Amino acid sequence: MEMRVQALLIRSCFILLASCSTPSSWIVNSIATGDFAFDSTRLRFLSAQAHPPLSFEMVKCEDKIEAFLSLNRFRFTSNPVSVRILIEGETFIEEAPVHEGAMRLKLSEKATEKLIQALQNGLEVGILVDGFEERLNPSQFPAKFNL
Repeated sequence: MEMRVQALLIRSCFILLASCSTPSSWIVNSIATGDFAFDSTRLRFLSAQAHPPLSFEMVKCEDKIEAFLSLNRFRFTSNPVSVRILIEGETFIEEAPVHEGAMRLKLSEKATEKLIQALQNGLEVGILVDGFEERLNPSQFPAKFNL
């Protein structure tokens, strides 16, 4: 009888702890081929918005990290498009070329480095592009995206 009570208590504690944890805003997908040159990792930010028009992701291949912004239902209105990055009240502006299809763009290496550094330092990053906005939550940002 006591073992049943202990097992029930342990299960109850586990369920309570599992329900208290907050889900991560970041999803990591990796492909390990066994050859460093072909391994890759993709990091996506999950927006808190119900139907986010803007998506943010980073892709790491070998030692190179590239950051992308994508529109989910719309197209960018110009090429290149002006991207505003807000970190601790400071605004950085970058002109980024739009890829074919006008729904995706790649940030520069410098902008990508700034984003990673800010997120690793626990700073929220605001991104404004073509009338759309996303706020990247630094909570649980994976450290494996070190440069």
